[in-house]
Amino acid sequence: MKKIAKAIISMGVVLAFAGCSWQIPQTVSVKTNAEYSFSLGNFTNDLGDSMDTTSMMGDAGEGNANIQTLDYFPGKSNKNVQHYLLEVNVLEKNFTEEGSALATAVSNLAEGASIDLGSALGSTYDHIDEKTIGLNFNPTTLLSEMKKSFGNDLGDKITFHSVPMYLYCEVTEGVTANATLKIFYGSTPENENDSIEKRNVSSWTNFETILNNAPLTNKPKPVYQKEGETIITNLNDYLPCVFEQPKQIEGLLNANDPLILEDDQLCISYAISNIDGTIPKSVAENGITLKLYAVIDLPVEFDVSSTADVKLDVSKMSGDSDSDSSSSSSSSSSSSEDSEFSKYLDAVNSVTVYYIVYQLPIYAERGMSLSVDLMGDGTYESGSEIVFADKNKAVTDADKSHITLHTETITKMKANSNFKPNFAINLKRGSVFSLPREKKIDMNLELGFETDGTIQVK
Repeated sequence: MKKIAKAIISMGVVLAFAGCSWQIPQTVSVKTNAEYSFSLGNFTNDLGDSMDTTSMMGDAGEGNANIQTLDYFPGKSNKNVQHYLLEVNVLEKNFTEEGSALATAVSNLAEGASIDLGSALGSTYDHIDEKTIGLNFNPTTLLSEMKKSFGNDLGDKITFHSVPMYLYCEVTEGVTANATLKIFYGSTPENENDSIEKRNVSSWTNFETILNNAPLTNKPKPVYQKEGETIITNLNDYLPCVFEQPKQIEGLLNANDPLILEDDQLCISYAISNIDGTIPKSVAENGITLKLYAVIDLPVEFDVSSTADVKLDVSKMSGDSDSDSSSSSSSSSSSSEDSEFSKYLDAVNSVTVYYIVYQLPIYAERGMSLSVDLMGDGTYESGSEIVFADKNKAVTDADKSHITLHTETITKMKANSNFKPNFAINLKRGSVFSLPREKKIDMNLELGFETDGTIQVK
């Protein structure tokens, strides 16, 4: 998760005018009562290596034997939202494993005969006692670590937008069974033989039962279509067993309860009952099996609280709010340079920062803007809402977002030519933002000036 912060820091460095010294180009001629602008250039930065699966998924990333985490691009339809699949093997039962009584019974059948599974298993397998599996993964840490990475006191201001879970079942043809399935938070035992202590989290208790003695049907997990290591199969095209629609479990990830400890884990408990069916010997000899998979689609997409805006301060993300690393001019500038720069500033009546955004490592369809604290004194000035431009089309004025600096800021600029700009990303209350699939900065910056005065140009 901390690598996300580094990615956004990179964006902050770009936004800090890429080290621009704020010196007027030699070829610019300034006239009284004139408007002019000059480009600060196009800035790009590919952040794919620093925003990988492990950095964003934490304990659910590589190295977790209980969860397989996969890159997911459903239907290749929305590049603005990064998805991951968390695949959990809940149950894999072979009733005819070598040495079992059922395997012996099958081997003693005459050719062409069938076995009555309910009678053969009898009361021993009429009900498989409930079993709890600890996944060694606390999903609440995904949100908490994300907040830490942003370096801001987000509190309860952001929550996961939507997290669907699909259940798939593979069962030998002719076998019927019922299942009860629950998901909840539990302790992580220090010793293998210790029991898991369930956390009775009030915000989730009413939703923890996913299946309640529901009949299982043979709905196998789809064979994934891939491009490289990325799954592009859209799971919505493959309805899960039991449900007509996937279960929405974002409330589980958003659970904010003091009863959930940092070392707790997500747990799945199941109970299989009423196992029955008449199975031909030819089928039974290949094994009578029951497999149950839970597949969680985790879009890296968040809701902003309906009661408060969110401001992501770039300097706080970097942890260097007291450093001079973001200064766009150096204190070592000579007095002659300062005098030359001040000469131009004296004639400036207004300053506007224009930015054309093609791509950022944060995306919002609406409600997202930038603000700047040009002098580094905590006074932020907000810009217009960001409009993402299409790089394959000609840029129009509608593609340009802007920040017009206040008169007070221009006065400070004239009094002090050493600037220390800080930038913030603003997200309006009630908006939705995401991390896109391609983690990249691609934007163009330019400055616009209006002058009202006479300048002596060399």
